[in-house]
Amino acid sequence: MSVLDGHKTMARALRRALKDKQVELGHGECLELVAKTLGFTSWNVLSAKGRDEVAPACSFCGRRPGEVKRLMGGPSPSTWICQDCAIEQADVADHREVMERLDRPDELTAYLSGKTPAELERLVAIAGRRLAGKTVAIDQLAALAAGKSRDRVVLAPGVETIRWETLSKRPRAEVAAMCEHQKGELVLTKAAIDAVTSALGQKAGCS
Repeated sequence: MSVLDGHKTMARALRRALKDKQVELGHGECLELVAKTLGFTSWNVLSAKGRDEVAPACSFCGRRPGEVKRLMGGPSPSTWICQDCAIEQADVADHREVMERLDRPDELTAYLSGKTPAELERLVAIAGRRLAGKTVAIDQLAALAAGKSRDRVVLAPGVETIRWETLSKRPRAEVAAMCEHQKGELVLTKAAIDAVTSALGQKAGCS
């Protein structure tokens, strides 16, 4: 299995995992998520860099078979997504549903009002984990932009890991731009936590 085939297998596994959580994404959208998680701007860029080699581990977190509960994607040992990362990607999709509505308050209110307290608590937990990840990422990316090396940069707990080998090939200005992007994401994630927490408080007041 080539690296490119492995990425496609990963996207299929991701789509199945999301469907199990009632999150419907097309194959193309999952390919784009895989590409961005691996540090590329798009699937087209990633596919252009595909090489004929076998993947030794989960490409999201870098862990090998003995380090994860389960690797999914096919019968080959060169599977590309572990169980933890598949779950995390489903969480990412749910978090995105909130983030995409932040500039549409009425729509966000309607979306959150349809959630149960347990679902809202889960959304708060997801956003909290991502907030912690963004905070770490800002520090790490700032260090990289200043020329200090790191083994890896963690953009969110669990999955959004970009290896140093990937970033080391990018201009420092691009890494600095990534840092600024993470700062913007940090602000939006805080807003998402506030919105979901408020909705949760309203449900508790009505009970």
